[in-house]
Amino acid sequence: MNVPEEEKYLNTKKELEARLVEMMGGRAAEEIVFDTVTTGAANDIQQATNLARAW
Repeated sequence: MNVPEEEKYLNTKKELEARLVEMMGGRAAEEIVFDTVTTGAANDIQQATNLARAW
């Protein structure tokens, strides 16, 4: 059953893993493309850490 994203409170393992990959990939891309890490990328690491710990 498809549920609107704003009404979804449970995630599958694959969805959580995909979210972690997305966060880590964004940071890696910044480092590769811009040769530096911005505050946004640093925040991605913190959010990934929080998500992984809550999982």
